[in-house]
Amino acid sequence: MRPNTIYSDSLVKVYETNILFQNYYFPFGSKVVEFSDILGFEKKSPTILNGKWRIWGTGNFIVWYPLDWKRPRRNSIFRIRLAS
Repeated sequence: MRPNTIYSDSLVKVYETNILFQNYYFPFGSKVVEFSDILGFEKKSPTILNGKWRIWGTGNFIVWYPLDWKRPRRNSIFRIRLAS
């Protein structure tokens, strides 16, 4: 049985119990995050410190960004804090 898709775009797919981040791993590969593993969610203004120019990967090994060629032109950047 396929899960119900609540939202879908070129970057993410949101299902009833989890989120699939597309193009997360190099060279390709998706990451699934269960809602139960999410501690917090925040919306940030796109600045250099908030990942505006981070197209893919990490700069500090704490925050990771899936591939998004359009991130420098986005109005908002969303971050999810996960349980370890």
